[in-house]
Amino acid sequence: LRHMDPTPPIAQQHFVVNYCPCCGLATDDPDRTVMCGTCRALHHLECWEANGGCCTPSCPAAPARVVDATPGLPATAGGAPYERGPASSPWEERSLAHYGSWPWVISLLLLVIFLSTVVSLPIVFALMLQTGDPQAIFNNPFFLFVVVLLEDAVFIGVVYVLLVRRRVTSWREMGLRGLPSLRSVGLGLLWGIAFIAVSATIELLLRLVGVQQTQAAQFPIGRGGIAGTVAIWIAGIILAPFTEEIFFRGFLFRAIAMRKGLLRGIVYSSVIFGIVHLNLPALLPITAGAALLAIAYHRSDNLWVPIIAHALNNLFAFLLLTLAVGT
Repeated sequence: LRHMDPTPPIAQQHFVVNYCPCCGLATDDPDRTVMCGTCRALHHLECWEANGGCCTPSCPAAPARVVDATPGLPATAGGAPYERGPASSPWEERSLAHYGSWPWVISLLLLVIFLSTVVSLPIVFALMLQTGDPQAIFNNPFFLFVVVLLEDAVFIGVVYVLLVRRRVTSWREMGLRGLPSLRSVGLGLLWGIAFIAVSATIELLLRLVGVQQTQAAQFPIGRGGIAGTVAIWIAGIILAPFTEEIFFRGFLFRAIAMRKGLLRGIVYSSVIFGIVHLNLPALLPITAGAALLAIAYHRSDNLWVPIIAHALNNLFAFLLLTLAVGT
């Protein structure tokens, strides 16, 4: 799909023109260009959205079904257009790459933050009326469990309502294909060990330069007895990894990678993942771990792999914290 521009031999060594496999024209505007995350072919954004994905016939990510020529649909490199079902709204005509632009990424993040705040406020007010001490609320493990549960519901809800329900993507395309297999569990454990090793190394180096980690202070383990500890474990080891991987890897990483390329998809989605944890001392280890999760997801094409890796890392951290407080 890449051809040298028909210019003198010297210029050919320095200038390469990329042609869209849908329309055959040069992709000369980076802001309106989409890179397929699988075959890395460059497309015009309009061609990608009109075709519903990659136009390269041999690409595994290309639409599987091919029909006879239909007016209004771009032809593939082989001359036949890909089939697209009728759209009931303009949203359904957009591909996942459309949501990889910065305006959409920022808007959806703000939407998640806003909705999480709204659904948590009634619980905060109720506990404040009961205890009279605002600080005691955040030291309550059961309150944290409910807040995490509501936030996770917002993550899943936003992805479902705005993307899955409107057929922009599907759970299967994200890599959720039934229950995890033995292979996905094994890969998840291996990537989880790598996550733990990389995060621990970075935290040790930061400690040597005087940066102390404060993640443990965010979790009220040791309060509320055994039931409180179990609630924190369920929230941090089961609920959070599952929903966060759906949003940050299944949606955000894929959308950015389709729009801006694989490397930028890994870097940008990982930095965003680190920032939303609102813990500056832990920004670097969390970001590095998120990058490993994105790579694991890309290489396996199975969302269960980063979910299990994420859960293993959280399990290790919570186990150390629980042993430290003696609960």
